[in-house]
Amino acid sequence: MDLPFTEFDQTKDSWTAYVERFERTLIARGIDDDNKKKATFLAAIGPKSYAVVRNLCAPAKPTDKGNTILRGLLE
Repeated sequence: MDLPFTEFDQTKDSWTAYVERFERTLIARGIDDDNKKKATFLAAIGPKSYAVVRNLCAPAKPTDKGNTILRGLLE
């Protein structure tokens, strides 16, 4: 699925605004399954943000965390 969404860049956007826009994108695309939301979020945030999320979740994997927890990690 091609999301019209770019990875998070803190020089261009706040994390709060990014997450809000991301959530609207999920709604617009009809993505309502929690596992699909999580996978889409982790793929969309980009490699730098994913690395931070991964480190913050360690030793667990990001996919082991809930959507709300994942989105709150970078606030």
